[in-house]
Amino acid sequence: AANFKKQQPLKLNQRNQLFNQQDQRALSIGLIAANSPAKSSDHYRESEQSIPLTLSDDFLPVGWQADETNEVAVDYIALCKGTQRHTFEMHPGLAHHPGTSQGLNFDEHKQTGVTLVSVEPGAQLDLRLLKVASVRWLVIELDLEPETTATQLKQLMKEALLSRKPADHETLWMVRWLIKGSGDLFDSLRSFKHQRSWSSELAIEIKDRLPVLLEQAFYLQYRVAHSGRTTSDLVHRFQRQIEAFKLETESPLKQLLTHTVQLDQTWQQRLSSLTEQMNEQAIFNSAIRNGQTWLNITSDEEVHS
Repeated sequence: AANFKKQQPLKLNQRNQLFNQQDQRALSIGLIAANSPAKSSDHYRESEQSIPLTLSDDFLPVGWQADETNEVAVDYIALCKGTQRHTFEMHPGLAHHPGTSQGLNFDEHKQTGVTLVSVEPGAQLDLRLLKVASVRWLVIELDLEPETTATQLKQLMKEALLSRKPADHETLWMVRWLIKGSGDLFDSLRSFKHQRSWSSELAIEIKDRLPVLLEQAFYLQYRVAHSGRTTSDLVHRFQRQIEAFKLETESPLKQLLTHTVQLDQTWQQRLSSLTEQMNEQAIFNSAIRNGQTWLNITSDEEVHS
């Protein structure tokens, strides 16, 4: 009957209370199990059995009637089937399925753990999400312009991975690169040989900075590039300036600080200490991404104006 209740998000401040304040009885917990295959083998054959949902008469209460009108008077029902976490309101109490501890494909990328239900003193229920999934499923979208170089694409892929922080319980990331675009570089990625080469090179280059294993797959979507000569020229100039700036210095912030040596020394030392705590590469990548986003928006405005 709990499946027909209106599903609502759990509010701990409202749910963390006695469900049976009227009669002050002991907290009652029910469990609904799902069919679970049980394998047994011997020297001659292997067999598979299922654990039935029905209980024998020895385990049923006295006076129990196999009637759908029977009401189960429990405060908390644990539902052990399905993949997603669900909470159902009951009167009194609630029914809850803790979810699966590990997603099995890209469609289940949000399934990262289970719900732990603790019965606190005073018959209070405390529900906490425990993230325990050892495999993370990632779908990362990238826009590939015809002018994009292999170096720039690899930098975008690095940034996309390193901007995400792996959890302590994670050992493997399953990554699907959803690349939209056109051009020679885009066409070269259709080769499985090139895909394997990209995957192995990328994994090697970031293995010291990303302490998880990587399994990568490519999913390509062809997209017709907008025709805008002015914007294309701007993109080329923007990319050339970026490459020139990279060649000039590996530490742009520290180079800029050389212009502050004649200022107040206390302020200059404070600024230097703050600069050392910054991630220059992350700032640089963010600036590149913002510039490319602005140019793409400008392209759309020019084409449709």
